[in-house]
Amino acid sequence: MMRMGIAPNEFTYTTIIGGCARRRDSEEAARWLHEMWQAGLRPNEVTYNAVIDACAKNGDSKSAARWLQQMSEANLEPSEVSYTAVIDSCARQGDSEGAVHWMSQMVNARVETSLSAHNAVIASFAAAGDPDGAIDWLSRMPASRLDPDVISYNTVINSHAKGGDPVGAAQWLDKMLQAGVRPNLISYNTVVGAYSRRGDPDGVADVLDRMTEADLEPNVVTWTAMISACANAVPRRCEAAERVFRQMVENGTTPNKVTLRALGKAIGSKRRRAVLEDLGLRQETEGSDK
Repeated sequence: MMRMGIAPNEFTYTTIIGGCARRRDSEEAARWLHEMWQAGLRPNEVTYNAVIDACAKNGDSKSAARWLQQMSEANLEPSEVSYTAVIDSCARQGDSEGAVHWMSQMVNARVETSLSAHNAVIASFAAAGDPDGAIDWLSRMPASRLDPDVISYNTVINSHAKGGDPVGAAQWLDKMLQAGVRPNLISYNTVVGAYSRRGDPDGVADVLDRMTEADLEPNVVTWTAMISACANAVPRRCEAAERVFRQMVENGTTPNKVTLRALGKAIGSKRRRAVLEDLGLRQETEGSDK
């Protein structure tokens, strides 16, 4: 721009830095902010928030926190957006202690906490494999005059699923409904996935019945989890896996490579080739059938 005789202004730099944030390029965002200073221009709240967001999306909580501190030192007040981005960066690393710390800093700064900030704290406990912590922070939301939403409940469900507790995940699906929050496909698929990893096709079937009652159609993730449940069962449920796969194709859902690997694990590569040939599907897949 300078070569064209056009001097960049605050808006120009902020727009460029925002683009870096969307690309998760925190180093480039920081470079442009430094160049902005060198040009004698003063970054504003939006500029700093864009750099913080770029760091957060990379899970770089230390850099996100450092930029928030520099924002304060520049006599700019960090906003709810600023603090939430730092909390989110901690959540991406499973750093629940850091997330709670920055939530406390947010409260101490008299910045009103938001649904997004609370959900990020819940996510930090879920990522750390701590369902009790996730539940605790969900239960604190009403005290902040916030109602847990589908993301809040899905995160708690996921914390149980990650911990290998499908029953706990299913119980929170029930609590979600009792609270008047409508589960979405992610809610059900998370519970289905938990039962699938346990090798419990019957548990998967129960959740699928509930999906049907909720007028939700299974997608490729759902079908794949059903097949994986059969593959992981002891003994393996080969016939059931093949039946589910055929039903999936008949329903118009295209299997992906993960689906085909699960099918191969359940029925063996030779039988899988025969089934795919019978259905007129390509034989391509990745990985082994072990």
